[in-house]
Amino acid sequence: MTPLSNSRIINLIMVVGQSNVVGGSVGATSLTSRLFDRAVKFYDKSGSFPTYTSNSNGWANFATHISGFGPEYGFIRRVMETRSSENWAIVKFGSNGERIIRFFDSENDGGIWPVLQSTVDAAITDLEALGFTVNVVGCLYLQGSSDADDGGADDFADNLDTLVAQYRARWNPNMAFIVADHPAPFSTQLYRQKIRDAFNNFASSDPLACIAATTGLTSPDTVHYDSPSKEILGIRMADAALVAAII
Repeated sequence: MTPLSNSRIINLIMVVGQSNVVGGSVGATSLTSRLFDRAVKFYDKSGSFPTYTSNSNGWANFATHISGFGPEYGFIRRVMETRSSENWAIVKFGSNGERIIRFFDSENDGGIWPVLQSTVDAAITDLEALGFTVNVVGCLYLQGSSDADDGGADDFADNLDTLVAQYRARWNPNMAFIVADHPAPFSTQLYRQKIRDAFNNFASSDPLACIAATTGLTSPDTVHYDSPSKEILGIRMADAALVAAII
């Protein structure tokens, strides 16, 4: 296997969102192994409201990770096809069924934002303790279904802007955001169009953002993607970011 770069810079990718980020019960053993799986540092704090306080000594890699997976697998494996000479790490924070206001500093964050913030900060501290200079290059953000109603859709675009501004202010002003197009609306979920519009308008107006298509992916309940589709979505998100040259 091609060794990691001798550089002590490591590119950190955040993966944040609700159930499609948390992933199902299927783990890495269900996927065909990839050459660089052991080279990617990986830390996962996902579930239905995680209550962890530190991820010290919690780093694993894709070859040993055994819990559910989201788009991070397809994403980093695609990136490693052309960027394997660089050091990469992923920190994932997912919480099921949450509105966007839970994922940034708001009066209604439900206690989730402080855990998310401390998780990422601890990840950076741990990597620095290993001798790396950490560059938080990007965030895969996959969320929105819980806001597709009369209580969340109208404010989603403004909340997305607030989330992005806060993340960049805290971790890197040049952080890329890679989002996914929301599933197409259907007759009983017309609020979805507002979520779709918010993501597409954000990706087209922010020079450090891009969006991946979700057309053709399999979603048995019109919300959750099956495992093969999660991997494909991750590949699409990587392709979008690489073409846009934002990571």
